[in-house]
Order: sequence, then C-alpha cells, then structure tokens
Amino acid sequence: MPIAPLSEPLYVEPRDMDYNPFDGLGGLGKFFELFGDDYEAILYEMSIDLVA
Repeated sequence: MPIAPLSEPLYVEPRDMDYNPFDGLGGLGKFFELFGDDYEAILYEMSIDLVA
C-alpha cells in the first residue's frame, strides 16, 4: 500500500524543544547551551531532513 503524502508542512520550531522527549533532556535551554547562536539554523536543517 502506498504511503500518503503529508497534508501539512512538517518543521521543528524552538518551542518544540520544550515538549516530550526534548523537555526531559533540558528543553530549549539545553539545546541553546549545546548549539549556541547556531540553534535556529540547526532546527531548520532538522526540518529539512524530516521531510526528505
């Protein structure tokens, strides 16, 4: 059976880091601590990879 395409765009936003499972690992604060000023570019790349 073929897989249906997504009907909604899929992307990762900074606020998503405060939800499960990320919140249990430090959330957005930890993400920013690890990746600093590059965190927005990294989230963008994650979004691109999710739909690829």
